[in-house]
Amino acid sequence: MKWWVALLALVLVALFGSLGVLYVRTFVVHRAHGVILFVADGLDLSLLNKAREQAAARGQGLHIDSLNQIAVLEVEGLGQPVPDAAAASTALACGQRVRNGLIGQSADGTHLTSLIYAAQRAGRATGLVTTRELTAPTPLAFYGQARVGEPGYEQRAATDLLYSGINIILGGGAQYFTPADVANEKGRTDGHNLITEAEERGYTVVRHAQELNHIPTWWTHHLFGLFAPGSLSFSALHQGASTQPTLEDMTRMAINCLEHNTRGYFLVIDQGRIEGAARHNWTSLALDEVAALDAAISTAQAYAGKGSLVMVTNGFSLGTLDQAGDETSSPALAPAPHALTPVSGVEWLSGPGGPPLTEEDRLWLRKQTERGLFSPDSMSLLHPTPAVRFARHAEVTREPAWLGAGGFGAEAFAGFISNDQVSGLIQTLF
Repeated sequence: MKWWVALLALVLVALFGSLGVLYVRTFVVHRAHGVILFVADGLDLSLLNKAREQAAARGQGLHIDSLNQIAVLEVEGLGQPVPDAAAASTALACGQRVRNGLIGQSADGTHLTSLIYAAQRAGRATGLVTTRELTAPTPLAFYGQARVGEPGYEQRAATDLLYSGINIILGGGAQYFTPADVANEKGRTDGHNLITEAEERGYTVVRHAQELNHIPTWWTHHLFGLFAPGSLSFSALHQGASTQPTLEDMTRMAINCLEHNTRGYFLVIDQGRIEGAARHNWTSLALDEVAALDAAISTAQAYAGKGSLVMVTNGFSLGTLDQAGDETSSPALAPAPHALTPVSGVEWLSGPGGPPLTEEDRLWLRKQTERGLFSPDSMSLLHPTPAVRFARHAEVTREPAWLGAGGFGAEAFAGFISNDQVSGLIQTLF
């Protein structure tokens, strides 16, 4: 063999070797197969710490603590110190800050591209799971646009969701997908039955937990699950024969359906019932919802595997504070409201001295119990307990949010960042 032939062969080997390294670094190393984002609005660190204490008392830990990369998210809104749920969710989902009341769009009506559509452009399968209405501001920010308070925006959001191209859709809010009638006062006024249209578009439609758990995930690539007229019931109030799936069940089924896509997937899981409990000052229920979230995170880690990224963020804070006084003391010895150190905009709401349940609260619970969603002893779960105190009316505050990440690429989510930077960081893993 002549020397120049040997040299040429050596050059070609080096060239193809370099191209191989470049390919791996570009298309393999920096691409997580599964990217799973849990959103738990209102899960302030005080509430999380109380959940951690409860788990420790049972000799257990929280799976959320295995997410070893932590970022502090600055959430100040556009021209406003305190964002609302719409603005905070839009910053997270679309990577752009907007004024309060806007979801997925700027003030001039420009539609913003969300993470779900970025994932679709990258060839990924996509999923959206929520324990509340699929048309609520937080899940809506990931697929549609709206102005909060506009008449009928939930019905328009339901239509947007149907045509979003999202592969796996699971949650509540069925009332906005079917025509209005005597039994569905908040139903669609245009007469369209979007559940029927979903079937026509190739979705497998399920309405009960049992149906969901029997889905053949290996060939179900489009799944539409609607399990309640509005939000799903609180996990602690489910009866044994509940027709509603748990957050853990929905997480498992969504991953099993999405993971077969060779180019990976992006899944958003909204645990909205933490916020629902916190805003009503139902501390025990809020803690139960944190436990449900933690179980779903464990399931996501187990089913997604090491090549995937799992994240959880509270999106925004609801003003939860550490409890004053000794939490181990008898509730009867807890300080009276007037004995607490005054704090601007805050009142004692979760221990003795807190406001009693309103007649509206009791009527709501009675109706849910009659519908078979709650157990008969549900009332005891709604009594405030000396665990956490919430800001008056549990409004969104300007306090920083947080994000925990674990798995492939998690190291990018650490330190101090703004909430509108999260979207860009996630997209680098697509």
